[in-house]
Amino acid sequence: MSKIHIWAGTLASENELRNYLDQSDSLKAWADYDNEPATGDPTKDAEPSPELRCDFCKENDLDDYDPDVLTYCFTLDGLSIPKVASAIQADASQLYNLVNESGIGDFNALIAYDDQHLSPKLQHSTPVKMSYLGFLTNETTIKNGCFPKHYLWAGEAKLTKNAVLKITGLTTDQIIDIQCYYSKNKRLLDEIIILEVTDIDMAERFILVADAGNLAKESNSMLLITLKANVNLDGTEVAKLLGMDFIGFLEHS
Repeated sequence: MSKIHIWAGTLASENELRNYLDQSDSLKAWADYDNEPATGDPTKDAEPSPELRCDFCKENDLDDYDPDVLTYCFTLDGLSIPKVASAIQADASQLYNLVNESGIGDFNALIAYDDQHLSPKLQHSTPVKMSYLGFLTNETTIKNGCFPKHYLWAGEAKLTKNAVLKITGLTTDQIIDIQCYYSKNKRLLDEIIILEVTDIDMAERFILVADAGNLAKESNSMLLITLKANVNLDGTEVAKLLGMDFIGFLEHS
């Protein structure tokens, strides 16, 4: 069973996040140390200073990390759970619960590191850039067929997340994410879906559903609601309340 450890925080730029993870100074120093012959001088033969480690390693008391099993996400506007879950190949419901339980609130940077034996440092004497939230496992409710539920509508309505909550009667503890899209000018519905639904597999499946239905080929708006696995919604009835066309429903990780 793998463990995907999660850190989150708010940073000024993606470059700051990259610098936070940059191991190059430490790796170069260790490469030189391992490949150069001993001189007999204790000072010159000393191991590289731990201060050369990246800030991520320092904050979590790591010597180094394997970049092949580390993924990061960053956006200035804040990260949505479904987009992050897709990027790090994790279960969106489990990630939502982890973030919700942490109480971290909004964040625009996230790191995911897959290591079964890792025990990150939890107590810090000074502030850290990225807070450790805990870990996800691959033993999720997906094993029992309980995927997060995705509902998609299209039409002309310009909606906000608060308006969607009010219209549908859903509560924030039932929802993983609400994604509203609107443009004054109509666009091809297939184009909107492929650009706005970031999970490519899910977008393609929704396009197939949309193409098979009796729907307008162009649209001004799109609404995607992702619900927890134990929450159900009548997409057709909600479509009437929204003044939109119900495209379809998918259970998808």
